[in-house]
Amino acid sequence: MIRCLFITIFLLCRLQLSHAEAKGSGLFSVEAGIYYEGYYQLGIGMHYMLCQYVGVGGECGIWSNAILPELEDGFDDSDILRPFIRPSLVAYTPYFKKWKQGELNFRAETSCMINATVSNYVEGKRIHSRIFSFGGELGPNFRSDSWSIGIAYCISNLDFGKERSNSRKGFRSKIAQGLFLRFGYIF
Repeated sequence: MIRCLFITIFLLCRLQLSHAEAKGSGLFSVEAGIYYEGYYQLGIGMHYMLCQYVGVGGECGIWSNAILPELEDGFDDSDILRPFIRPSLVAYTPYFKKWKQGELNFRAETSCMINATVSNYVEGKRIHSRIFSFGGELGPNFRSDSWSIGIAYCISNLDFGKERSNSRKGFRSKIAQGLFLRFGYIF
């Protein structure tokens, strides 16, 4: 099933790129973000635009705790930096404000993060988090002829190996929220 999905996406990308080899059919991006829970994420990605407003691609990078845990037996770097890959689908709205230098629109992305390592430390004990997590981003994006910059609100079920509590409402949540900044080069 997954193999058929990847083949279909590849063929759609190839078909679109064969029709329009012009500038603007791809986006290389660098992203940095921080989650409310104190975790950060850094990544580089590439998306091929199937049409003017929809693209497919992915990202690879690392996520980790912004504040290093203090453990009784210490820690090593393999426990701190957690690599991931994240295939995704991205969509842009038509611009709602246009200037001579570029245009302002909204960008939405949905993705599936695949974690390479699935352990974490909570109160000095190693526990396991999930391998797959799903998420989405939404935010404003400024795009010129050759570059773009955007900020986005992110929501994900990436659990960081623990449940987070919401003391104001008295229940436990398995949803992570964050803020991301993305710079991109359009080719």
